[in-house]
Amino acid sequence: MWRAEFWKQAVERAVKTFAQVLFAAYVAGKLDLLKIDWSAWRDVVITAGIAAGVSVITSLASLAIGPGGTPSWVRVWDTAQLRLAERARGLAQAARKAPTPAPVDHAAYRAEQALAEVGQLKL
Repeated sequence: MWRAEFWKQAVERAVKTFAQVLFAAYVAGKLDLLKIDWSAWRDVVITAGIAAGVSVITSLASLAIGPGGTPSWVRVWDTAQLRLAERARGLAQAARKAPTPAPVDHAAYRAEQALAEVGQLKL
């Protein structure tokens, strides 16, 4: 929680939530789904601010649910991890198809270890 990366992600989510609420209020007002008095725009901004605050609270609550140190409930795979997983899968499949297995195939062993770290990731 005290890491800068956590707060960058939490603030990003709060800003997005703020913008989404403003946009939703605007669209709902234009479509006459809600009667919004735009001369009292302050009320809409306050509502969006409250939603952003709730977003920060849910990010803090997510610390106990998701991967440690992030405001997320799920683990996010970056593209480098996905490429590594795909390469490891290819190496492991090639090692299994080899006509004569080598006594110790270090590349295949490393590929199997990488796959084990990746877990059940479906590419």
